[in-house]
Amino acid sequence: MRYRALSRVHRALGAGKWVAVLIGATFGALLKATPDDVTVHFGPDVAKTVVQMQRMAWLVVPVTLISVPVLDGLRSVVGAPSVWRVVRDVLDQFRGQLFPNATDDQIHEHRVTLFRFSRWHFCRRKWPWTGWLLPVERSGHTTQRTNVAFLAPDEADGAEGVAGMTWSRRQIVHVKDLPDLSIDSSDARIAEYARRSWVSEAVVRERMPRARSLVGIPVEVRSEVWGVIVVDSRKPEIKQSEVKKHYKFVARFLGKTLEGL
Repeated sequence: MRYRALSRVHRALGAGKWVAVLIGATFGALLKATPDDVTVHFGPDVAKTVVQMQRMAWLVVPVTLISVPVLDGLRSVVGAPSVWRVVRDVLDQFRGQLFPNATDDQIHEHRVTLFRFSRWHFCRRKWPWTGWLLPVERSGHTTQRTNVAFLAPDEADGAEGVAGMTWSRRQIVHVKDLPDLSIDSSDARIAEYARRSWVSEAVVRERMPRARSLVGIPVEVRSEVWGVIVVDSRKPEIKQSEVKKHYKFVARFLGKTLEGL
């Protein structure tokens, strides 16, 4: 998810930075050139080009000087690919610890997703600056494409989903024995699923989730809630004993790893 998509963005921003440096240095160096010297060594056509570039230098040089720190800042926001690779590996390990008996063909039935809090999210459901929890990385290699997002407003009563409840309560949230909508998606079962998972019936109807149990775990960075981990499984229950055994190490390790983002 995050690693796959943004590793390319990170590299592109790095390349853009060096292109800006090269362009700025070239235009800066040409300011010292004289048309007569350029004509003698390279001909009149090149001299005309140099003169045109000198006329543009007043704009190009400042723009490139500004763009270099801006691109560096964007790279910092995106995060180094190595960091996201570690995050994904930690989520994979956590999934393996919670579901040690799951075979390879069952990986997609038990997922661990990391959500990050953001004050802005463009969507049609609510004001985009309401406060959101957005998915940034997920265990496994399938079901990586998702547009799911949960409300996490300052008004805690408006928090949405297990992710939002975990965020607002700042503690582990367990949900088990959710209705199996793949067998029966009647109005009553959809209403029960929505009520017990803190989402609207419309969202349940749209997504038709197959998870039967959910666990939310807060992730703190520098003693502030950075986001949450949400574990979803098609099993009716995720063993709380296994969650308690492993979650502290995973949450603390992620907290330290994410400090640079």
